[in-house]
Amino acid sequence: MKKQIKILALVLAVTMLLSVLAGCGMFTKDMVKYRSQVVLTVGDEEITLGKVSDAYTNVYMQYGSYVGSSITADYILELALDGLYAQYMKVDSYKKSEGVVKYTEDQNSFVGKLENAEYLTLAETQFVVQYLKYQVFTALDSYTETYISAEHKLAEVEAEDTSRDFTEAEDMGDAKTYAEKLYNDNFVNEDMTEYFQDYYPEFDVTSEGAIGFTDYVYSADDEALTKRVEEINERIKDYIIDEEGERDEYPTITAEEYIACQQKAVKKYNDVIKSTYGIELEKFYTSQIESFIISIIGAKYDLNVAKQVESNADFVTDLQATYQSAYESAKAGYNLNPDSFVTFIESLSSTSYIYYVPDKYNVNSAEGGEGNGYIFVKNLLVPFGAEQTAKLTQLKNIVGSTTDPRYIEYRNQLATEIVATDFLVEDEDNNKVENLFVMEGDQLVVNSEGALGANLSNGVVTEMDGMTKDETFIELMKRFNTDTAQHTATYDYVVRVGEVPYDYTAKWVTEFVDGANAAFKLGQYRYALAVSDYGVHIIYYSKPVETQTMNFAENMYDTTSAEYRYMKTFYTDQLTIYTTKASEELEKQYKEGGLIKTTSMFNKFLKDIGLSYDFDKAMEVENDAE
Repeated sequence: MKKQIKILALVLAVTMLLSVLAGCGMFTKDMVKYRSQVVLTVGDEEITLGKVSDAYTNVYMQYGSYVGSSITADYILELALDGLYAQYMKVDSYKKSEGVVKYTEDQNSFVGKLENAEYLTLAETQFVVQYLKYQVFTALDSYTETYISAEHKLAEVEAEDTSRDFTEAEDMGDAKTYAEKLYNDNFVNEDMTEYFQDYYPEFDVTSEGAIGFTDYVYSADDEALTKRVEEINERIKDYIIDEEGERDEYPTITAEEYIACQQKAVKKYNDVIKSTYGIELEKFYTSQIESFIISIIGAKYDLNVAKQVESNADFVTDLQATYQSAYESAKAGYNLNPDSFVTFIESLSSTSYIYYVPDKYNVNSAEGGEGNGYIFVKNLLVPFGAEQTAKLTQLKNIVGSTTDPRYIEYRNQLATEIVATDFLVEDEDNNKVENLFVMEGDQLVVNSEGALGANLSNGVVTEMDGMTKDETFIELMKRFNTDTAQHTATYDYVVRVGEVPYDYTAKWVTEFVDGANAAFKLGQYRYALAVSDYGVHIIYYSKPVETQTMNFAENMYDTTSAEYRYMKTFYTDQLTIYTTKASEELEKQYKEGGLIKTTSMFNKFLKDIGLSYDFDKAMEVENDAE
């Protein structure tokens, strides 16, 4: 069986921790006296019963509902141990690898306080400590709210509207290779950073008290406590009923009541851990930090394997050759059947690459040079209001057609009365914008005195300070656009221009296609207006649809390029090959080499817990040739 290794699997310790906090530990506190006993060794690494117990709990949380039907408890133990073997083989191998860095207490203040911290940088260890604290704090928040909900009905927290967020290019940061970038990305969590800034701004991950979560419960004078209580009170939706049975006012909770609920949540979790494992929550939490550190050391081994992909002298050559082969194939296919390009380009997705554009559909080619082909456009839609839409519907019923000159004239006039929403203004009472458009003769144009006038005039885009024309138009889309489908798309809208087939406009409203053609005739980086029954479309011609000629030697790490996207896909395929081979070699080295061993305590543990495990069979290495 082929096994693909991910560069970093930090979830294990956290998932296990939270599952145990939920009261799902599989082994009882009777086992507590054995938790520190070594039951397995992998090379020089020792696996205690506590680690086996925790791994078993984690796997049980995933598959426990199937026990007794399709799988057995013995099989869950087998899965848990397989995971531990895979992890500790990598840890042992990494520690023994040439050039491994070990940090001193001067370089990492957690060295000597946390087991194996010397193999992590200070920043990596701080992330471990803070991230586990974040996971526990947010879990405790949930249970704190449970206690509040016992007295008050709480409205659900509204999900943040991200429809206006444009996808930003990835950041390579200090990474020199893609493997390093993937590894480094695991130590960035914006939600965690924001959480501590909002609710625990005084938290210092370098402080002596950073390990643990006794600081979860607020003191009465914490400024962040006020913010918490205000947020909860805004969500309380039940009413106080007055003597006449009428709704009177919303109830509220006090800071003292919130603290009391926090204390109940912590006590509950502590009781769960003590009853399950016989140890205090603080001690258990520290053990999970150390398990997390083990995961990262294993990830460092994976990183070394992953680096081999890009360090291979043939990587760029093979990448360029793979692209070239795809290009030649697409070129031959489209030249043989140009119309097959239509199907491809009109269903362009984020995973698509434009290897070749046949001349027939290239607006800049000799054959399509008269303006027949496809272009990319951005659409900023300012919609009609409900009242205006109702008026248009009524008029259409009277004149019988949306192409009637009277209808079009009236619709254009209504467009000058549109009240737009500036979505970057948070105050809903002050985010309405009028006078965006005016009529010049029989043409609708951007009002030079309006909110769009500074950047859009006579089809020309005037750049904002430090921005390109593309970036300027995107900024206007963030403010006013209601057609947000394109915000997170890899490609802009693709529109056919020139000699457009009659049935093509079925994909778009006719006015939009006409507007795209008008923008195209004005030239790249220009815009045109089109009025449809939806509202006013400001259609910006960003670039023609052309063959994506890729140069990986120069652009492979330009995160805005097609080369970068293509490299990531190719890299993933290559990584599977390297990691599979590394996994098989490592497994063979440790299992066939007798480097994995059990202790007498392992058999005692199995007997006491009533589980069976065939260790000899587990040490057999799979042979792909069989």
